[in-house]
Amino acid sequence: MLNAIRSSKSNVFGWILILLLIVALAGFGFSELVTGGRSNTVASVGDQTVTVNEFAQAFQNRQQQLSQQVGSRLSTQDLVASVVDQAVLQQLTRTATVDSEASELGLSVSDEVVRRSLAQTDAFRGVDGTFSADMYEFALRNANLRAGEYEDTVRRDTARAMLAEIV
Repeated sequence: MLNAIRSSKSNVFGWILILLLIVALAGFGFSELVTGGRSNTVASVGDQTVTVNEFAQAFQNRQQQLSQQVGSRLSTQDLVASVVDQAVLQQLTRTATVDSEASELGLSVSDEVVRRSLAQTDAFRGVDGTFSADMYEFALRNANLRAGEYEDTVRRDTARAMLAEIV
């Protein structure tokens, strides 16, 4: 066996082939090495992506909704068997499609429009009926959201509504 390996040393073509094979295989594995073998994206449409966290949050929300309707806690296995996971992914993909189209059309929502939307949200009003920064922070903290994330969501939702009006 060693003699066969030693004799292949003289075969330059064989070594070049092996070297090319190693380089090619290393190229395939390099991206997994850099990302740890994980991707944070479940789906992408145009310049928009659906992340694992967005999918998990949407799935969990749907699980809670269905559990309330049924009156008992539904397991993840039950929901996957009922293809609820696929329905959630399809909804997120449709939303990403609309967001991508809004982005392509250059639709944007100003900070002032976002502020007005926040001021009109009942959950953020104090006892006097006006916007309360304390209530805003309290509601976001309870929802485990940061202000920037929530405001970006409001901005995207408003842009989607604008696009729907245009269509």
